[in-house]
Amino acid sequence: MSTFRKDSCFKVCLLIVAVSFVCFVLSKFQKIAGSEQWPLADVQKIAGSTVLPVAGVQKIARSAVMPVVIPSLEELKTKTEIELEDMYHGFLNNVQVKCNKIMRVGSIGDGGWNVCLDDEWYPKKPCLVYSFGIGWDSSFDVAMKDIFGCEVHSFDPFEKKIPNRELLNFHDIGISNKSGIDGGRQFMTLRDTRKHLNHTNKDISILKMDVESSEWRSLTKAMSDGELNHVKQLALEFHIAGKESAFFIYALYIIKNLMDFNFRIYHTERNNNCQYINSRNMKLTKCQNVHLIKVS
Repeated sequence: MSTFRKDSCFKVCLLIVAVSFVCFVLSKFQKIAGSEQWPLADVQKIAGSTVLPVAGVQKIARSAVMPVVIPSLEELKTKTEIELEDMYHGFLNNVQVKCNKIMRVGSIGDGGWNVCLDDEWYPKKPCLVYSFGIGWDSSFDVAMKDIFGCEVHSFDPFEKKIPNRELLNFHDIGISNKSGIDGGRQFMTLRDTRKHLNHTNKDISILKMDVESSEWRSLTKAMSDGELNHVKQLALEFHIAGKESAFFIYALYIIKNLMDFNFRIYHTERNNNCQYINSRNMKLTKCQNVHLIKVS
């Protein structure tokens, strides 16, 4: 091979390496797609909220499965979309703490929810339950009242024909990150809901949310207000509201903050009626029912 051809090949290889490096740098520092829809500034406000110290958090060691650690916000920003998606599903499918007595309350399928009946979390009178998002199945709400004698408040601003409505303390109100009227419907933050019902001096035994992606911003506000200090159990349906990196960063950071409030997953289940196809042509759950208890 002539010296000229060798020199040309070397220059081409050098150019390819240089272009690849520039693309790599740009990929790391370009604006994250979807960041306007999922503003991290809202989530970061949680860090300034008051989290009551919970004694004996070390009791989590009794779990046979140690909790997975979600990286810091800065580290999350360096991950690829695929890495973030895998981390999200991996975390929500991991049981972190053991509840010895789990009871299915309400429907066996979608609409029913699990409750931890271990002594520390057993819903004893005068227990208080908030259930956001009823749809066409109020079996959980009715059963919590009938079985445990709890004061149950049911919220749904969309459904007018609620089953067994006459048996419920029903409110045409939704939960959100701000209080007001949106689309002709009334929404309140968790703090304003508790004030509205004169429950500011009561703890919530179980807070259930199935609110079609509104859980993310509602939880953000509830944590920044310190309202989750007054909740013992959470029953949440987490919805994937976007496939871009910005959503997964936002969601993972909210889940990380739930852990900072000392909530741990004791049961988790996929809703197989709610799925999506990801960029790798894999069928994954879009809706995950996650049950958490506050360790103490």
